[in-house]
Amino acid sequence: MAQGPDRVDVQEHAVPSIFYILHDIRRVCKRWKSTIETTPEFHSRIVVDLDEKKGPLSSRLKKQLKKALDVPLDVFVTRGSKDSDKDLTHSENATAAAVMKILGPTIPQCRSFVVDVKYSTSLPLLSQYLRGSAEHLRILKLQCEIDDEDEDKDLPEVPKLASDLDLPVLSIVALDGVTFPDACRIQSFTDQFKYLSLDILSIGNLSVPVNEDFDLYTLLEHLCTFGYIRHLTLENILAGCDPGTIEGGEYQINVDCVTLIGHDLEFTEEFFLGNFGGTFCYWHIDGSGISENSVPMAHHLRLENIPDVPDNDWHGALTRYFGNRLDIIDCKDFSDEHLDIIANNCEPLRRLYLIDCPNITVKGLKAMVTRREELIAVQDEEDDETEDEDESADSDAESLIECTSDDDTLIGVGYEAFHGHWEDPRRTSPYRPIHRLCVKGHPTKKLSKVDQNWFKKRVKYFQWK
Repeated sequence: MAQGPDRVDVQEHAVPSIFYILHDIRRVCKRWKSTIETTPEFHSRIVVDLDEKKGPLSSRLKKQLKKALDVPLDVFVTRGSKDSDKDLTHSENATAAAVMKILGPTIPQCRSFVVDVKYSTSLPLLSQYLRGSAEHLRILKLQCEIDDEDEDKDLPEVPKLASDLDLPVLSIVALDGVTFPDACRIQSFTDQFKYLSLDILSIGNLSVPVNEDFDLYTLLEHLCTFGYIRHLTLENILAGCDPGTIEGGEYQINVDCVTLIGHDLEFTEEFFLGNFGGTFCYWHIDGSGISENSVPMAHHLRLENIPDVPDNDWHGALTRYFGNRLDIIDCKDFSDEHLDIIANNCEPLRRLYLIDCPNITVKGLKAMVTRREELIAVQDEEDDETEDEDESADSDAESLIECTSDDDTLIGVGYEAFHGHWEDPRRTSPYRPIHRLCVKGHPTKKLSKVDQNWFKKRVKYFQWK
């Protein structure tokens, strides 16, 4: 759903940096060093290396927290090296647990609380550590590289003390492993979902605890209760689904941008079905199969690392797309045949980025541009008036286009007309010229001057590199 004039603007929050500048200033001279180290602000950035070997970690933490007094804290817990062997999992877990016993009570004092470790079992559970009113907390990240599938994932009971949890300014959230299912067990946390306007929500390496009934539909049920999410990322979600058990649009998430990474086609189709009928600013599929039932109407569509599998339906996916920009990245199966689909079906398309797609040819690109010119010429002959060009399309910016609810309506009208829902075949969105064409990472490293001139005469912004 694109943000338009008929919806309330989401308040922007400044994101604090965990790289605290006082740590650099103190290196100027000895006097500055001694002066700055007496200020509580200097000690407010808590950096914990779980591999640290310099003395008792717990005692150092306690001393630093004492010096920080009551100023807002930025906490960052990580490992110096995440390349160690699996047999160090329990060592990491034990150290992380000891650290959280000290840092857990400080969460109401934190502006940012980031845990970035190797194994999911080293991540703290919010139900065990989050208490009280965290009125400063804007960034909460509990992230891991590996989900410990062989580990016991029974979740402990939620303590009664967790009932007073309050996170009024939360803006950036990343929850990996079992931390999202665990957070959803905290009633006071889920009660706040409808009041939260998140800039980023990322859920990754999610696996279901053995004592929890948590599948894709449970995940969707929680997500659609959030007040607003600007960008939602779901990566490697190991939650089951049963296709055909929900109705289209049953789980409408109030989100503008979606990224799905590392899922099978069944998952992406079910996720799309739950949000059927919505229009998105940005829809990004990475590492999954595609079909007509996995791609919604989106102003900016990004298809990346799409595997070469028989189930892929490029035609169905691309004919669903009625947006301004299309990115095809690292898709070995993408060919001239698909360029022809784009030319004939993606009417409003203005920006096309083709990156690391080795099976397209210069001949195929020329055919796409030529076909588009032919369709526009026929359209202009039949129309009494030619539509004015969109000035914003001339911008060289790489960022997402600004979409309004009027744009959402227009994209829906084009889709409905194309699929024959109206008797009048002329009621379609008009074909637009492709004014920006970018090709990167192609085996043909350099075009001839003749080919370069051919494209530059027909495409306003052309790039091949």
